[in-house]
Amino acid sequence: MNRIKTVINGFAVCILVGLLLNDGFAVGKTNKKLSTPLLSVVKQNRNTISGFVFDSSRQPVPDINVELQDDVSSTLVRTRTSSAGRYTFSGLSAGVFNVKIINSNTSFVEQTQRVEIINININGRIAGYDNVQLDFRLQQPSNNGSSVGSSSSRSNSAIIVFAQDIPKSARKFYEKGLGEIKRNDYDSAVTSMKSAIEIFPTYFLALESLGVESVKRNKYETALPYLIKAIEVNQKAFDSFYALGVAHYNLKNIKEAKDALQKATGINSQSINANFYYGMVLRQIGQTSDAEIFLIKAKTSAKPSNPQIHWQLALLYKQTRRYKNAADELQLFLDSQPDSRDKAQ
Repeated sequence: MNRIKTVINGFAVCILVGLLLNDGFAVGKTNKKLSTPLLSVVKQNRNTISGFVFDSSRQPVPDINVELQDDVSSTLVRTRTSSAGRYTFSGLSAGVFNVKIINSNTSFVEQTQRVEIINININGRIAGYDNVQLDFRLQQPSNNGSSVGSSSSRSNSAIIVFAQDIPKSARKFYEKGLGEIKRNDYDSAVTSMKSAIEIFPTYFLALESLGVESVKRNKYETALPYLIKAIEVNQKAFDSFYALGVAHYNLKNIKEAKDALQKATGINSQSINANFYYGMVLRQIGQTSDAEIFLIKAKTSAKPSNPQIHWQLALLYKQTRRYKNAADELQLFLDSQPDSRDKAQ
Protein backbone atom coordinates (compact mmCIF):
# COMPACT_ATOMS: atom_id res chain seq x y z
CA MET A 1 0.00 0.00 0.00
CA ASN A 2 1.30 3.42 -0.92
CA ARG A 3 1.95 5.69 2.00
CA ILE A 4 2.14 9.46 2.15
CA LYS A 5 4.90 10.75 4.35
CA THR A 6 4.91 14.46 5.14
CA VAL A 7 8.46 15.54 5.88
CA ILE A 8 9.14 19.03 7.21
CA ASN A 9 12.64 20.34 7.86
CA GLY A 10 13.18 20.63 11.61
CA PHE A 11 14.53 24.15 11.35
CA ALA A 12 11.51 25.19 9.33
CA VAL A 13 9.18 23.69 11.94
CA CYS A 14 10.72 25.90 14.63
CA ILE A 15 10.25 28.96 12.47
CA LEU A 16 6.65 28.01 11.72
CA VAL A 17 5.81 27.51 15.40
CA GLY A 18 7.32 30.87 16.30
CA LEU A 19 5.36 32.65 13.61
CA LEU A 20 2.14 30.93 14.62
CA LEU A 21 2.61 32.20 18.16
CA ASN A 22 3.02 35.70 16.78
CA ASP A 23 -0.04 35.30 14.51
CA GLY A 24 1.83 36.17 11.36
CA PHE A 25 2.99 33.66 8.78
CA ALA A 26 2.75 32.69 5.14
CA VAL A 27 2.99 29.10 4.02
CA GLY A 28 4.05 28.51 0.45
CA LYS A 29 1.62 26.55 -1.69
CA THR A 30 2.48 22.94 -2.26
CA ASN A 31 2.90 22.11 -5.91
CA LYS A 32 0.22 19.44 -6.24
CA LYS A 33 0.81 18.71 -9.91
CA LEU A 34 4.26 18.71 -11.42
CA SER A 35 3.51 19.75 -14.97
CA THR A 36 6.79 21.71 -15.25
CA PRO A 37 9.63 19.89 -17.02
CA LEU A 38 12.10 18.47 -14.52
CA LEU A 39 14.96 20.59 -15.86
CA SER A 40 13.24 23.81 -14.86
CA VAL A 41 12.38 22.30 -11.49
CA VAL A 42 16.04 21.50 -10.92
CA LYS A 43 17.03 25.10 -11.61
CA GLN A 44 14.55 26.51 -9.11
CA ASN A 45 14.58 24.11 -6.16
CA ARG A 46 16.97 22.33 -3.87
CA ASN A 47 14.95 19.57 -2.20
CA THR A 48 16.31 16.03 -2.47
CA ILE A 49 14.86 12.54 -2.21
CA SER A 50 17.45 9.81 -1.73
CA GLY A 51 17.77 6.46 -0.07
CA PHE A 52 18.97 2.89 -0.22
CA VAL A 53 17.48 -0.21 -1.82
CA PHE A 54 18.03 -3.45 0.12
CA ASP A 55 17.07 -7.04 -0.44
CA SER A 56 15.36 -9.15 2.25
CA SER A 57 18.69 -9.92 3.97
CA ARG A 58 19.54 -6.22 4.15
CA GLN A 59 22.18 -6.36 1.43
CA PRO A 60 22.29 -3.38 -0.94
CA VAL A 61 20.82 -3.95 -4.41
CA PRO A 62 23.00 -2.29 -7.08
CA ASP A 63 22.09 -1.26 -10.61
CA ILE A 64 18.30 -1.43 -10.25
CA ASN A 65 16.00 1.15 -11.84
CA VAL A 66 14.37 3.71 -9.56
CA GLU A 67 11.78 6.05 -11.05
CA LEU A 68 10.57 9.43 -9.80
CA GLN A 69 6.94 10.19 -10.65
CA ASP A 70 4.61 13.10 -10.00
CA ASP A 71 1.43 12.74 -7.98
CA VAL A 72 -0.52 11.36 -10.95
CA SER A 73 2.16 8.71 -11.63
CA SER A 74 3.68 10.40 -14.69
CA THR A 75 7.39 9.67 -15.01
CA LEU A 76 9.71 12.60 -14.30
CA VAL A 77 13.10 10.90 -14.35
CA ARG A 78 14.69 7.51 -13.85
CA THR A 79 18.02 6.56 -12.31
CA ARG A 80 19.88 3.41 -11.24
CA THR A 81 21.21 2.51 -7.82
CA SER A 82 24.92 2.70 -7.12
CA SER A 83 27.09 -0.22 -6.01
CA ALA A 84 26.02 0.63 -2.45
CA GLY A 85 22.34 0.46 -3.43
CA ARG A 86 21.87 4.22 -3.22
CA TYR A 87 19.73 6.44 -5.46
CA THR A 88 19.26 10.23 -5.49
CA PHE A 89 16.79 12.67 -7.03
CA SER A 90 17.85 16.26 -6.43
CA GLY A 91 16.65 19.75 -7.32
CA LEU A 92 13.02 19.03 -6.51
CA SER A 93 10.18 21.43 -5.78
CA ALA A 94 7.73 21.09 -2.94
CA GLY A 95 4.97 18.65 -3.84
CA VAL A 96 3.81 15.06 -3.86
CA PHE A 97 6.04 12.46 -5.51
CA ASN A 98 6.03 8.71 -6.10
CA VAL A 99 9.31 6.81 -5.94
CA LYS A 100 9.02 3.47 -7.71
CA ILE A 101 11.34 0.48 -7.92
CA ILE A 102 11.18 -1.01 -11.43
CA ASN A 103 11.57 -4.79 -11.46
CA SER A 104 12.71 -5.24 -15.06
CA ASN A 105 15.16 -8.15 -15.30
CA THR A 106 14.95 -8.80 -11.54
CA SER A 107 13.00 -11.22 -9.37
CA PHE A 108 11.85 -8.53 -6.94
CA VAL A 109 8.31 -7.27 -6.56
CA GLU A 110 7.78 -3.70 -7.80
CA GLN A 111 7.27 -1.22 -4.99
CA THR A 112 6.15 2.39 -4.81
CA GLN A 113 6.39 4.80 -1.91
CA ARG A 114 4.70 8.18 -1.83
CA VAL A 115 6.22 11.23 -0.20
CA GLU A 116 5.15 14.83 0.20
CA ILE A 117 7.69 17.62 0.56
CA ILE A 118 6.50 20.84 2.17
CA ASN A 119 8.69 23.94 2.32
CA ILE A 120 7.91 26.93 4.50
CA ASN A 121 7.67 30.23 2.62
CA ILE A 122 8.18 33.37 4.67
CA ASN A 123 7.80 36.74 2.94
CA GLY A 124 8.46 35.13 -0.42
CA ARG A 125 11.58 33.27 0.73
CA ILE A 126 11.89 29.55 1.50
CA ALA A 127 13.05 29.06 5.07
CA GLY A 128 14.38 25.54 4.63
CA TYR A 129 14.89 22.73 2.15
CA ASP A 130 14.34 19.03 2.71
CA ASN A 131 16.64 16.09 2.18
CA VAL A 132 14.23 13.17 2.47
CA GLN A 133 15.63 9.67 2.96
CA LEU A 134 13.29 7.00 1.61
CA ASP A 135 14.56 3.42 1.81
CA PHE A 136 13.19 0.25 0.25
CA ARG A 137 13.27 -3.36 1.42
CA LEU A 138 12.65 -5.54 -1.63
CA GLN A 139 10.63 -8.72 -1.40
CA GLN A 140 10.50 -11.88 -3.46
CA PRO A 141 7.14 -12.92 -4.94
CA SER A 142 6.99 -16.03 -2.74
CA ASN A 143 8.55 -17.61 0.33
CA ASN A 144 12.11 -18.69 -0.40
CA GLY A 145 12.11 -21.48 2.16
CA SER A 146 14.97 -20.14 4.27
CA SER A 147 15.48 -21.92 7.58
CA VAL A 148 14.83 -20.53 11.03
CA GLY A 149 17.67 -18.31 12.17
CA SER A 150 19.11 -17.68 8.72
CA SER A 151 19.85 -14.10 7.77
CA SER A 152 18.07 -14.43 4.44
CA SER A 153 14.69 -15.08 6.03
CA ARG A 154 15.12 -12.64 8.87
CA SER A 155 13.07 -9.81 7.42
CA ASN A 156 10.02 -10.38 5.29
CA SER A 157 8.40 -7.33 6.88
CA ALA A 158 6.22 -4.82 5.13
CA ILE A 159 7.80 -1.67 3.77
CA ILE A 160 7.55 1.17 6.26
CA VAL A 161 8.40 4.71 5.24
CA PHE A 162 10.98 6.24 7.55
CA ALA A 163 12.57 9.54 6.60
CA GLN A 164 15.61 11.23 8.14
CA ASP A 165 17.62 14.24 7.09
CA ILE A 166 21.12 12.71 7.08
CA PRO A 167 24.31 14.81 6.99
CA LYS A 168 26.40 13.98 3.94
CA SER A 169 29.46 13.13 6.04
CA ALA A 170 27.45 10.59 8.07
CA ARG A 171 25.93 9.06 4.94
CA LYS A 172 29.41 8.70 3.44
CA PHE A 173 30.60 6.64 6.42
CA TYR A 174 27.41 4.58 6.32
CA GLU A 175 27.87 3.74 2.63
CA LYS A 176 31.48 2.79 3.36
CA GLY A 177 30.28 0.51 6.13
CA LEU A 178 27.75 -1.16 3.82
CA GLY A 179 30.51 -1.98 1.37
CA GLU A 180 32.63 -3.44 4.17
CA ILE A 181 29.71 -5.57 5.36
CA LYS A 182 29.26 -6.86 1.83
CA ARG A 183 32.96 -7.84 1.83
CA ASN A 184 32.47 -9.50 5.24
CA ASP A 185 34.93 -7.04 6.82
CA TYR A 186 33.04 -6.69 10.10
CA ASP A 187 35.71 -4.81 12.08
CA SER A 188 36.07 -2.11 9.43
CA ALA A 189 32.29 -1.87 9.09
CA VAL A 190 31.97 -1.29 12.84
CA THR A 191 34.46 1.57 12.64
CA SER A 192 32.64 3.17 9.70
CA MET A 193 29.18 2.78 11.23
CA LYS A 194 30.39 4.19 14.55
CA SER A 195 31.80 7.20 12.69
CA ALA A 196 28.42 7.74 11.04
CA ILE A 197 26.69 7.52 14.42
CA GLU A 198 29.13 9.94 16.04
CA ILE A 199 28.22 12.52 13.41
CA PHE A 200 24.48 11.78 13.58
CA PRO A 201 23.63 9.92 16.82
CA THR A 202 20.07 9.04 15.74
CA TYR A 203 21.11 7.64 12.34
CA PHE A 204 18.63 4.76 12.25
CA LEU A 205 20.09 2.71 9.39
CA ALA A 206 23.60 2.86 10.87
CA LEU A 207 22.33 1.89 14.33
CA GLU A 208 20.25 -0.99 12.98
CA SER A 209 22.96 -2.26 10.63
CA LEU A 210 25.59 -2.27 13.37
CA GLY A 211 23.24 -4.05 15.78
CA VAL A 212 21.97 -6.63 13.30
CA GLU A 213 25.42 -7.46 11.93
CA SER A 214 26.71 -7.91 15.50
CA VAL A 215 23.89 -10.35 16.30
CA LYS A 216 24.62 -12.32 13.13
CA ARG A 217 28.18 -12.75 14.46
CA ASN A 218 27.02 -13.73 17.97
CA LYS A 219 28.31 -10.46 19.45
CA TYR A 220 25.17 -9.97 21.50
CA GLU A 221 26.50 -7.58 24.16
CA THR A 222 27.94 -5.37 21.44
CA ALA A 223 24.62 -5.30 19.60
CA LEU A 224 22.37 -4.29 22.50
CA PRO A 225 23.00 -0.52 22.78
CA TYR A 226 22.71 0.02 19.03
CA LEU A 227 19.49 -1.95 18.69
CA ILE A 228 17.95 -0.27 21.74
CA LYS A 229 18.77 3.13 20.27
CA ALA A 230 17.45 2.07 16.85
CA ILE A 231 14.02 1.19 18.23
CA GLU A 232 13.93 4.48 20.14
CA VAL A 233 14.37 6.24 16.81
CA ASN A 234 12.00 4.02 14.81
CA GLN A 235 9.23 2.23 16.69
CA LYS A 236 8.25 0.21 13.58
CA ALA A 237 11.68 -1.33 12.94
CA PHE A 238 11.00 -5.07 12.63
CA ASP A 239 14.64 -6.06 12.09
CA SER A 240 15.76 -4.12 15.16
CA PHE A 241 13.12 -5.63 17.44
CA TYR A 242 13.75 -9.13 16.09
CA ALA A 243 17.53 -8.90 16.44
CA LEU A 244 17.15 -7.39 19.91
CA GLY A 245 14.95 -10.32 20.93
CA VAL A 246 17.49 -12.84 19.63
CA ALA A 247 20.32 -11.03 21.43
CA HIS A 248 18.46 -10.96 24.74
CA TYR A 249 17.45 -14.61 24.36
CA ASN A 250 21.06 -15.70 23.88
CA LEU A 251 22.11 -13.57 26.86
CA LYS A 252 19.37 -15.31 28.90
CA ASN A 253 17.48 -12.05 29.41
CA ILE A 254 14.17 -13.82 28.90
CA LYS A 255 11.81 -11.01 29.92
CA GLU A 256 13.56 -8.53 27.61
CA ALA A 257 13.58 -11.12 24.82
CA LYS A 258 9.84 -11.65 25.24
CA ASP A 259 9.11 -7.91 25.06
CA ALA A 260 11.23 -7.38 21.93
CA LEU A 261 9.87 -10.44 20.11
CA GLN A 262 6.30 -9.51 20.98
CA LYS A 263 6.91 -6.18 19.24
CA ALA A 264 8.53 -7.91 16.27
CA THR A 265 5.61 -10.29 15.74
CA GLY A 266 3.21 -7.37 16.07
CA ILE A 267 4.98 -5.54 13.24
CA ASN A 268 5.32 -8.60 11.02
CA SER A 269 3.02 -11.45 11.96
CA GLN A 270 4.18 -13.54 8.97
CA SER A 271 7.85 -13.83 9.98
CA ILE A 272 8.74 -17.48 10.53
CA ASN A 273 11.77 -16.57 12.62
CA ALA A 274 10.02 -14.08 14.88
CA ASN A 275 7.11 -16.46 15.49
CA PHE A 276 9.53 -19.29 16.22
CA TYR A 277 11.64 -17.35 18.71
CA TYR A 278 8.62 -15.79 20.39
CA GLY A 279 6.93 -19.17 20.74
CA MET A 280 10.13 -20.65 22.15
CA VAL A 281 10.42 -17.87 24.75
CA LEU A 282 6.76 -18.18 25.72
CA ARG A 283 7.19 -21.92 26.22
CA GLN A 284 10.16 -21.38 28.50
CA ILE A 285 8.25 -18.99 30.76
CA GLY A 286 5.27 -21.34 30.98
CA GLN A 287 2.82 -19.52 28.67
CA THR A 288 2.22 -22.74 26.77
CA SER A 289 -1.12 -21.87 25.17
CA ASP A 290 0.29 -18.74 23.52
CA ALA A 291 3.55 -20.52 22.74
CA GLU A 292 1.68 -23.19 20.79
CA ILE A 293 -0.09 -20.56 18.67
CA PHE A 294 3.17 -18.96 17.55
CA LEU A 295 5.05 -22.22 17.06
CA ILE A 296 2.20 -23.64 14.98
CA LYS A 297 2.19 -20.45 12.91
CA ALA A 298 5.93 -20.84 12.30
CA LYS A 299 5.48 -24.54 11.49
CA THR A 300 2.71 -23.83 8.97
CA SER A 301 4.76 -21.18 7.15
CA ALA A 302 8.10 -23.00 7.08
CA LYS A 303 8.79 -24.61 3.72
CA PRO A 304 10.51 -27.03 3.76
CA SER A 305 9.78 -28.45 7.20
CA ASN A 306 12.13 -27.10 9.86
CA PRO A 307 13.46 -29.48 12.54
CA GLN A 308 13.97 -26.78 15.16
CA ILE A 309 10.27 -25.91 15.14
CA HIS A 310 9.28 -29.58 15.53
CA TRP A 311 11.71 -29.94 18.42
CA GLN A 312 10.24 -26.96 20.27
CA LEU A 313 6.70 -28.25 19.72
CA ALA A 314 7.75 -31.68 21.01
CA LEU A 315 9.12 -30.04 24.16
CA LEU A 316 5.91 -28.02 24.56
CA TYR A 317 3.67 -31.07 24.23
CA LYS A 318 5.83 -33.00 26.71
CA GLN A 319 5.61 -30.02 29.06
CA THR A 320 1.79 -30.08 28.82
CA ARG A 321 1.60 -33.91 29.07
CA ARG A 322 0.28 -34.34 25.54
CA TYR A 323 2.58 -37.24 24.88
CA LYS A 324 1.08 -38.45 21.61
CA ASN A 325 1.48 -34.97 20.09
CA ALA A 326 5.01 -34.85 21.46
CA ALA A 327 5.82 -38.19 19.83
CA ASP A 328 4.38 -37.00 16.51
CA GLU A 329 6.50 -33.85 16.55
CA LEU A 330 9.58 -35.80 17.57
CA GLN A 331 9.04 -38.11 14.59
CA LEU A 332 8.73 -35.07 12.30
CA PHE A 333 11.92 -33.71 13.86
CA LEU A 334 13.77 -36.93 13.11
CA ASP A 335 12.32 -37.21 9.60
CA SER A 336 13.36 -33.65 8.73
CA GLN A 337 16.83 -34.09 10.20
CA PRO A 338 17.85 -37.77 10.09
CA ASP A 339 21.35 -37.13 11.45
CA SER A 340 19.86 -35.70 14.66
CA ARG A 341 18.76 -39.06 16.08
CA ASP A 342 21.74 -39.15 18.43
CA LYS A 343 20.98 -35.61 19.65
CA ALA A 344 17.41 -36.56 20.48
CA GLN A 345 18.43 -39.41 22.78
